Order: sequence, then C-alpha cells, then structure tokens
Amino acid sequence: MASQVGPTPPSASLPSKSRAKGGKDGTGSRYHAIFLAGTTALSILLILIGGGHFLGNLSDDAKNLHHDFVPDLPYLTGWRDENGEFFGLHRLKKAPIHYGGLHIVPAIIWCLFIPFQHVATIRRRYPAAHRWMGRSILLSNLVLCLSGLAMAPRNLSYTHRNVWHLHGGVIPTFEAGTTLIALVQLLTIAPTYRTAAARRWKAHQLWARRHTLAGAVISLQRVCMGIIMAYGLLVSRLDKRTQTEWFGVPRTRAEMYEGERAAMAVSAWMSFVFGLAWWYYDEKVRSHPVASSAPPSFKTDKAKVDKQ
Repeated sequence: MASQVGPTPPSASLPSKSRAKGGKDGTGSRYHAIFLAGTTALSILLILIGGGHFLGNLSDDAKNLHHDFVPDLPYLTGWRDENGEFFGLHRLKKAPIHYGGLHIVPAIIWCLFIPFQHVATIRRRYPAAHRWMGRSILLSNLVLCLSGLAMAPRNLSYTHRNVWHLHGGVIPTFEAGTTLIALVQLLTIAPTYRTAAARRWKAHQLWARRHTLAGAVISLQRVCMGIIMAYGLLVSRLDKRTQTEWFGVPRTRAEMYEGERAAMAVSAWMSFVFGLAWWYYDEKVRSHPVASSAPPSFKTDKAKVDKQ
C-alpha cells in the first residue's frame, strides 16, 4: 500500500497570503520581525562583550586600567573579586584554553550564525550553508555549555563556593542559575538535530526557535547586568548617608565583593525568568513555522513514495 506524496512535505508548503501575515492583523509577520531583530541584537551584544573581554584580558593597558580603576567604581558596577579587581581579569590567563578556546570562541560562533538561520531567503537560496551553519551552531553550543558547567569547579565562575548557598536567604547562586540555563540549552540540541535529520521541517523549525531562545538567555543575562549597573550608578549619585542607610550600600571591600557576587546571581535568575516569559509568549503566538517553505534541497522527490 502506497501513500500519496506531494512534491514537498506538508510542513514545507508555501503559506497562503493571510497565513504569512499571521492573520488579519499581521501579528505573525510582525512578531517574527521582532523575534529576528531581538535575537540579532542580543547576538551582537554578546559578540561585543565577549570579544572585548577576550582582547581586554590580552592587553596590558587594559589590565592596568582594571587594577587602577575598578576599585573606585560605584557599588554594583565593578563586579569585584575578593581583591577588589574585576572578577574576569585573570580568568583567561589562568585557563586560556578552557575560558578562551572552549567558552568565548564557541559563544561567538553561535552568535555569528544563529540570526541567519531564521531568514527564510537564506535557507532557500543557500541550503548547504544553512545546514553547515546549523551543525556549527549545535556543536558550538554543546562545547559552550559543557565548558560553562566546568567553570565553577575550577574557580573560574563569579559565584559562591557553596552551590546551595542562598544570597540573603532567598536568591540561589549564580552557578545554580547558569547550570539550569545550560541544561535547558543542552536539552534543545538533540531534538533540533534529529528533526532536521528526519526532515520533519515543522518540528525542526519549532525546536530551532526553542534552541535560539534558550541560547539568548545568556545575552539576556548581560542585559540584566546592565540594568543592575544602571541602578548602581543612579544610587551612587545620592549622598553617602542616604546610600548606606536607605539603599544598604556597603563600604568595605569584603562587603562589596559579597554584594556584587549576589547581584550577579540575581542577573542570572532575572535572565532565566525573562527568557522563560519570552519562550512562553513565542509558543503562544506562533501559529505557524518561522519560515513556511523549506530549502529546495529539502523538497521530496516526486518519484519517491512511501510503501507500507
């Protein structure tokens, strides 16, 4: 018994005009434009931060700037270690392969390629590039997550030494937050690859979006750091007494270290909550795949039929 097979899989058929617009109000197309712009902006942000941090660790001038400048920065803006210096200053020197080659480089690769995967025109015109970029994205994310999970045991993470510690009795550690984020990302890798290998295009596009949103949480964490830093700068404009009595700004190096380490944990959990909300909204409003047409090379040969 043979089942009828059309020229393209059902999930790869071209959308109707109304469906492409996402309904009468065009919500689908507008949301996808926002989705693409948002993920692209977050990718660029992480490339700039990661690349700048990488080059900064290699520059002696930057090291001297960190050493002289960071201790005097307002509370919640310096991300100080126990010595009063920027916590990331010595990580690349201490573990160049782990932190540089296995963490920063894969993150940059992921950010460089991921926006192109959500552009339908690129997928249709350059299917081979789409496939190879996709494999590079999944492999780089696997390396990125595993290297991130190995940071805290090597004392390369800005986190409390006890992973079960609660900052202020409420907020779990930065390591706990990033571990959860990494596990969510890892859980999206295999389905994204398997659905593509099985040519299940609708399911593949669904998992590709989920993988993208899970990865974007890392960039969102940097945004949350920026929000906390902006708060710290605003508070620093107040007089010293108000800062201490009303906002609890510490004065000693040890207290600042503990406070900023707790703030880093807050940024991780903020980004997880924001990412989860974005994921929920994406699942709710997405009534059709990101791109309704599959690349030409993905189309089913008319001469082939499934025999049962």
